[in-house]
Amino acid sequence: MFDTITQLLHPHDPERLEQAIRRHERLYLAAGRPDAFADLLSWTTLNRIVTPKPLVDGQIVLARENRFLPLEMSTVYSVAEGQRQRMPASIHALAEQGVSLVVNRIGRLVPEIEKLNRMLERRFGCGINTNAYISFNRDSAFKAHWDDHDVLVLQVAGHKRWWLYGHPHDHPVNGFAAFPKPGIAAGAVAEEQVLMSPGDILFVPRGDVHKAVVQGENSVHLTIALRPRLGHEAVAWLAEEAQADEAVLRRDILPFAAPEELDAQEAALRACLHRLVDRLDLRRFIAHDHAERDFDPALNLGLAHPVPPDTRVRSALLRRVDLPPGGGKVNVGKHQFTLTADQSRVLAAVQEAEIISVGALAAAMPGVDVAAIVGQLAKIGLVE
Repeated sequence: MFDTITQLLHPHDPERLEQAIRRHERLYLAAGRPDAFADLLSWTTLNRIVTPKPLVDGQIVLARENRFLPLEMSTVYSVAEGQRQRMPASIHALAEQGVSLVVNRIGRLVPEIEKLNRMLERRFGCGINTNAYISFNRDSAFKAHWDDHDVLVLQVAGHKRWWLYGHPHDHPVNGFAAFPKPGIAAGAVAEEQVLMSPGDILFVPRGDVHKAVVQGENSVHLTIALRPRLGHEAVAWLAEEAQADEAVLRRDILPFAAPEELDAQEAALRACLHRLVDRLDLRRFIAHDHAERDFDPALNLGLAHPVPPDTRVRSALLRRVDLPPGGGKVNVGKHQFTLTADQSRVLAAVQEAEIISVGALAAAMPGVDVAAIVGQLAKIGLVE
């Protein structure tokens, strides 16, 4: 559906979003495409996925103004069936009172949204997950708050008004006492208001206090969480990596040691830390993070032989991985693959293009049997 970021943001230049992410600035994109995201999450799909299991598991919750409703208000235990069943009349009544449905990690229930997640993860090289918010009549699921991650909002159906209040903290993280999640006093003036219509996009950077309220009868929107690695995670990676060859980091720190022994150990640790700082290489950290990100290899049953030239191909990997130009072993999370030089070259081209036809690959690689190699990569699940 959305094979590239260009298709998702059309008619806007993706550079505008990338610049907003780099600058930590909010961005509103009015697309003028009311049906742009309708196929991602239709009412038919929503009615299909709101079943007892995700309600019982907590993947789907009913919420209003920071309060989560108990399971007994939307489901009832059936002795005859031996499991809980939905109570549609109760859910309708709650919706009329302003209760919202929140579908956490909706990509696990809707394949098209999971494909969107994978495309964005390959594009931005960071963790991606998507929640859905279905609001009715008035109110919202949450009061004013900030998130510990960047958020990309896609308005699917209906209208929603957003209030954006700015950043009370720089680069906040959850669970850190210095960054309490503030409420907004009644009557406070928002820095900005945005009325989102179907097809509109809003980028809200980490820490930007916000709230959203449905305008009209119903609203459906997706919030895509972008979670880049943080600076302290690079430091932790350095320390973890250094344990393999720095004996000083594996020594016991004994409270009962003599003062001169503790002083000597402290000096050794300081020297070790200086060496670690000098070794910091963020590009290597990013490459390590990409290679550590596991993935579910594509299945590709029904593969034609040979693969037709008009077949479109994309990487099945969740991140762009450095590939050896001459072939060799490639580690991706828990998986290890041994690629030939041509396989490595074709996969690198697929990663670079995001999505490309077999014919276009063949035209760019004269003398290489691209159709055969794409078939080989498909069978081991590296492309789809």
